Amino acid sequence: MSPLVQDTFKFFKQHWRYLVLFVAPIALIEHLAFRQLIDLTSIQEAQTDEALANALAAQFPTLATLELIFKPLLEGVVITATLTAVMSGAVATKVVIKRLLTVAPHLLLAFALRTVLVVFGLLMFIVPGVYLYMRLILMPVIVVDKSAGALSAMKQSWQLTGPAMGTVFVGLLQMIMWVFFPLFFIGQVIPAGAAMFFWAAFTAIALATFDIFKCRLYNELDK
Repeated sequence: MSPLVQDTFKFFKQHWRYLVLFVAPIALIEHLAFRQLIDLTSIQEAQTDEALANALAAQFPTLATLELIFKPLLEGVVITATLTAVMSGAVATKVVIKRLLTVAPHLLLAFALRTVLVVFGLLMFIVPGVYLYMRLILMPVIVVDKSAGALSAMKQSWQLTGPAMGTVFVGLLQMIMWVFFPLFFIGQVIPAGAAMFFWAAFTAIALATFDIFKCRLYNELDK
């Protein structure tokens, strides 16, 4: 395990209680909104590829809205809390909320821009999407740290990650191995109902380590 990833888990272990306070309520609200607003029955009952495509297309505006509201909020909360702790040695609720509200418009735009570019890249035989994600991984961190606009954050992320693609790739690979894969396999045995509701919060808290990793990577590359 690389020192960068070790530092990520060390930070998570130190501040996990505070992250739960921020992340769990947002994740539960997102899960509840998803279950209430998305017609899962039409998707599950689709018998053909065409029917599935039509069902997903009908739900796309709602899915996109949820994705572009809750995901930036979750990522912004973790990044803001992490950067605050790094700079001051502690996480202060007032500081986190004030900072997040200040950069929220830029954060939403940066997240939307990054999502569009990465999805477009994934449609181009996957590899370009992975490459774009690695090059733009620091966008939200730069927005929070420097109050930068989306385009400025994109440019700075591109410049910082360019000379360090090996570090970014190895770090992400290890994070996926230690966090995403275990979550995926455990999730296969979680029953539906209330258990899934709490599983959503648990997953969001665990995946917060990815956002912590971005902050640690940013601190490393922006020295």
